[in-house]
Amino acid sequence: MALIKCEGCGSMVSDKASVCPKCGYSLVTLAKGCSKTKKNCLILLSVLAFSIISIVIWKMQDDKADMRGIGKTIEKCYYVNAFSDGLAKVQSDEIHGFINKKGTLIISEKDKWNILEGFSEGLALVVEDNKYGFINKKGELVIPCVYNMAENFSEGLARVRVDELEGFIDKKGKQVIPCVYDRVGNFSDGMAEVMQNDMNGFINTKGEMVISCNYDMVGNFSEGLCRVLQDGKFGFINKKGEVVIPCTYKTSYEQAFWGSDFSEGLAVVTNGDGLYGFIDKKGVLVIPCIYDMAWGFSEGLAVVAKDNKQGFINKNGEMVISCIYNLASSFSEGLARVNKDGKEGFINKKGELAILCKYDFTESFSEGLAVVTKGDKKGFVDKDGNDTF
Repeated sequence: MALIKCEGCGSMVSDKASVCPKCGYSLVTLAKGCSKTKKNCLILLSVLAFSIISIVIWKMQDDKADMRGIGKTIEKCYYVNAFSDGLAKVQSDEIHGFINKKGTLIISEKDKWNILEGFSEGLALVVEDNKYGFINKKGELVIPCVYNMAENFSEGLARVRVDELEGFIDKKGKQVIPCVYDRVGNFSDGMAEVMQNDMNGFINTKGEMVISCNYDMVGNFSEGLCRVLQDGKFGFINKKGEVVIPCTYKTSYEQAFWGSDFSEGLAVVTNGDGLYGFIDKKGVLVIPCIYDMAWGFSEGLAVVAKDNKQGFINKNGEMVISCIYNLASSFSEGLARVNKDGKEGFINKKGELAILCKYDFTESFSEGLAVVTKGDKKGFVDKDGNDTF
């Protein structure tokens, strides 16, 4: 039973009543109207739900790669790059440009400029007469080729060089951070490395010097911390420039910077004797230095090496995928590259072979596809193991 409002006196009465017990107003028409309204609402909701499901299915189908179409387009390509921003750079004697996941050549290189890299944040780096600029996804030159050097956009800004000094431009091509530094790095976690007088510090996206150039070498900010090297020892600083993990790791220059930035709360360190482990953000060694080599965590697992073989550990330091591979790479989109007996394929997080080791070379998955090589042929494979060969 539900209650409806009597239009005669405003009282709330049962929807089963034919007249209002207080004023005698007929409720039959009102009840029928409410019933009809509820029915119409249900119909409307059903249509809306069906439309949403249809759009989702259509979008999934539209995003699904056409492996046959891609394979046909890149059949003779000697250069194939990973998909980024929905496009992949490819090159053969006949074509040089970007394809979409249907295999359609979307952007063809103009005679006057050369495409250097894939798209990042909607723009791609090109060079003309040894000067660098950027194109959009329509193939239009939106930032003229006027820079001595440039790199892809990161966090809305791109590193550029004018004469011998470096700074940053925005996506309109405006120099928002002047080219006054000897060298700069890309923005990461809202901070970018800058070098002056052979020493390194950091600026923010406003171009403000927030950490003075006092360090011999620095990494990138990640998860709020950055690796720094000072007087041959390394540690970590925060975004205020405060040392949160003292520079006490006594290692060679090369060993120190084989360590990693923080990833998923942990960072690779070496004990100086050629063995590697992991510290947390308090500087506590949570996974002991027992590995011949180690790489940063990705998707909950990290690659480690022992006795010239590689496998994976979890954050508890437990070996979850044994060191049986000649080479392994970090997990990306649920799969990791592995090399077994000279051939490469992909495993899942259970250590199961998801894509057979039948390729001469592979790259990590990006946007649902991975670049693979068979002999002198380059192509793509999807997560079901379907390739373009």
